[in-house]
Amino acid sequence: MCADWNNNNNVELWREDWARVNNKLFKEKGLKIRVDHRSYERQDVNRVPTIHEGYGARLRAKNGKECDRIEINRYITNINEKIKGYENDIHKLKNEMIELNRDMDVKMKSGREEISLERPKSSYKTTDSGIKEILKELKEKLSDKANKHLRVDRALIYVDKRKIKTDNDIKVIRSQLSTIRTDYGNRIDAIDDYINRMNSIYDNILRKSREVNSLENEVEELGIFKFKQKKYLNERIEELKNEINEFKESEFYQKNLKYTDKLDELKRERKECLEVLKKCDNENSILYDIETLSKDNNKLIGNLNNDKRMILILR
Repeated sequence: MCADWNNNNNVELWREDWARVNNKLFKEKGLKIRVDHRSYERQDVNRVPTIHEGYGARLRAKNGKECDRIEINRYITNINEKIKGYENDIHKLKNEMIELNRDMDVKMKSGREEISLERPKSSYKTTDSGIKEILKELKEKLSDKANKHLRVDRALIYVDKRKIKTDNDIKVIRSQLSTIRTDYGNRIDAIDDYINRMNSIYDNILRKSREVNSLENEVEELGIFKFKQKKYLNERIEELKNEINEFKESEFYQKNLKYTDKLDELKRERKECLEVLKKCDNENSILYDIETLSKDNNKLIGNLNNDKRMILILR
């Protein structure tokens, strides 16, 4: 039995026994968690397996010293968390699609909600009136539902906030929004490029470190003989370690910061940039409404009344 302690079949049996004992205890305690001794691949689970750390590596990390194996496992853990997040997002999207289709079916069956507009008592004057006055007059002419549908209130609030009086004010704001959008769009591209390059560096380090780990195990299994084969393996190990060190000299390798901390920092910055872009898009949408409502108000009201047109209100 002692001679077979490193036999793969025995290791598999011991792991299976260990999992069975743990799962029995979990069940007795009423816990839902379970242990599976099989590899991720055999479980058909989309996860990256961590590498063996060992006591020495954990001790170095505990003493605050840099350790490749610990850092690599942190990187792997982060990858697995992202994979899990993607799976959750996919599951959530599927549920949302089911709900959306269900809502659409209900709306299709219930039909359209129709409203009619009263004929305006007088035509609009657009030549001498400011944008704010035009929007106020338009709001008075429309019913509450039509007002909501055409987003007149939103336009009025924005006009006050931005102190918009003329078409030229709108052009100036559009130019400012365009500049902001370009700057933040470029920043997002730069962040994405940095993340991709950083991931490439860590992927290479991970792949080569695994190869080193595998070759070192081969060397140990060769024992004290087979010098020529051991020499070749050791040379390859040294070559891989040099390549790993070269990757660590890259500007995208985090020497003074954990990979996960740097990634979180970049993600936060990217999220902030996206929020700015979203605000720009929202403002551009409001500006479009203001232009449409202020320039085409006569045509808008005339058509809606003369043709008895019906407006679909989307809830």
